[in-house]
Amino acid sequence: MRKLAVLVTALCLCAIASADFNTGFESPIYNGSPGGTLLAGQQAWYNPVAGSAEYKVYTYAGNTYGIAQNPYGADQFVGGRMEGNLAFGRAQHDYAWDSADVWRVTYDIAAVYTGTLPAINNVGSFSLQPSGTARYFQSIFQWVDPANPVAWNAGYYSLEYPTSGSPYLPGPAWQNLLPNHWYRQSTLFRMSDQTILQVSIQDLVTGDTSVVDNPGLHFINPAGGIPTAFRFFTGGGAGSSPAGNFLAWDNLTIPEPASVLLVALGALLLRRR
Repeated sequence: MRKLAVLVTALCLCAIASADFNTGFESPIYNGSPGGTLLAGQQAWYNPVAGSAEYKVYTYAGNTYGIAQNPYGADQFVGGRMEGNLAFGRAQHDYAWDSADVWRVTYDIAAVYTGTLPAINNVGSFSLQPSGTARYFQSIFQWVDPANPVAWNAGYYSLEYPTSGSPYLPGPAWQNLLPNHWYRQSTLFRMSDQTILQVSIQDLVTGDTSVVDNPGLHFINPAGGIPTAFRFFTGGGAGSSPAGNFLAWDNLTIPEPASVLLVALGALLLRRR
């Protein structure tokens, strides 16, 4: 039993260490406020495009846009708002995607519309960067009906589903999502052959989870180099697009949530009893 306890401790430490980038955007590493404190400059985040609206760190308590408490969140989250015309919200972080082959990206996300109707797609996205020169995939979030933004879809742009068309929607669980409601999205992918291996989404309020293995998706721009960063993006239309789309993010983890590994470990230990 003592050897088992030592093994558990060691594996737990390995699981925690495996979370190469793991943040809930909490103090003291991140400084937030109800009205939002600039994310750029905190833990090496930056705004990658001049003229973009800034992402900010917000407290759940009293936050400006009334973002609901994430059931798995603590005190803070980050959010970006489309501020009109071409002032899309952007926040980027450099990352060494060339340091391994298989990766899992997991984050919690909530979408709301905070402007004058109608809203305009896209609500926003998560992507590997730089998308202009590197191979990448993009998870894309869109209102079902921008004239009445009370539901949204979470899909993917890929080689098979280019950004000029409609995104891939893995199944019903990715469609008609509630606004101001937290979901956890996860993407498992392999860099060497540019394949998305698995996608999943979980409703963090109900616990309902959907997993799709081998969805048949590959990276956009396959001749590009290895990406060097990732980006949160809040969007809209071009030209005189109105302000209002808002995306909130929490619990970003790369490459594998420690909790997932610990659950697997727990199941293994139970089988050994």
